[in-house]
Amino acid sequence: MQGHKNAIVGDPTKSWVNLAWDVPDQQDRFSKRPAWVNLVPTPEDDAFWTAMEQRALDIAAAIAKAPNIQYRYGGKWNANPPPLGSARDKIGTTHHESGTLWMGEIGSAVTDADGRFQHVDNEYVAGPALFPTCGSANPSLTGLVLARKTAQAIVQRLQPVPSKQFKPLFTGDLAAWQMAGSGRFIVNNDVLESQDGIGLLWYTWEEFKDFVLKVDWRAAHPDDNSGVFIRFPALNSSNPQADWQLAVNHGYEVQIDDTGLNPDTGQLHDPAHETGAIYALSPASKLASRPVGEWNTFEIQAKGDMISVALNGEQVTQYKVDPLRPPAGHIGLQNHHPGSQVQFRNVLIKSL
Repeated sequence: MQGHKNAIVGDPTKSWVNLAWDVPDQQDRFSKRPAWVNLVPTPEDDAFWTAMEQRALDIAAAIAKAPNIQYRYGGKWNANPPPLGSARDKIGTTHHESGTLWMGEIGSAVTDADGRFQHVDNEYVAGPALFPTCGSANPSLTGLVLARKTAQAIVQRLQPVPSKQFKPLFTGDLAAWQMAGSGRFIVNNDVLESQDGIGLLWYTWEEFKDFVLKVDWRAAHPDDNSGVFIRFPALNSSNPQADWQLAVNHGYEVQIDDTGLNPDTGQLHDPAHETGAIYALSPASKLASRPVGEWNTFEIQAKGDMISVALNGEQVTQYKVDPLRPPAGHIGLQNHHPGSQVQFRNVLIKSL
């Protein structure tokens, strides 16, 4: 059915819904106000209904072949089909509430195609109230699909808009990435999360020499540990479980570990092992990460023989590279010990 978008409560010729504040004959048996519904098919509804009936009769005739077909209506079997429209259930014998907050084009609907109110910037509708039309079939799956679409639109609006100069390395799937070592990364829409051991997820499709890399990350626990690796050689795809240390020995790790634990000495808050440091090579000048659970942003620039790291807009590390290490290489994200859950999003790179 289609709704009458210009209906007035009380008009017997159109469909409308009334909360029945002061209308005694629209109250329930307990004299309470229900959502009182008046249903009247539109001419388009009747035309569609007639076409459906005719198609059903055509199918029945094609299958059964006259004179072998009988039609049940009027309490008995008949050799001729019923007149179109004479054997219908009445409107309201089956129903599913919908409409009143119709989705559609601006000026002709209350909400847009994502369920957002046309006149409100950040208010959405989820459920069958969005439907511009509805039949008697259960609309639950349609409602769930639209609710998911609305949720995706809300999430997308909250994401930072990437600069047009940068290109994303991660776009929601791992087709360009490969896991080395133990553990894994799980994908949740546009977010990567490290899990279950120590290893490296690396971008296989391209090497980078001079670039700016932007990465958003956040920790779930105070002792979570991870890192962003740059300029390391391609890992051994034929033996992916054994070769992630190649990135440690021949590339550079921008550390994520607010505890700053030095695994060799047991010292905490060692600047060379703290968030923002180039691990074991160049200490971070300060701990500029935000509290656990909040998103942080690395901006890592590698240009010639210099690597610089900014964390949340503050310069924390600058390092002149080891001439014995490769001047170009791959990008990788580390997963560390079991229980460590570091998330990443907006992995963006711009070549210089």
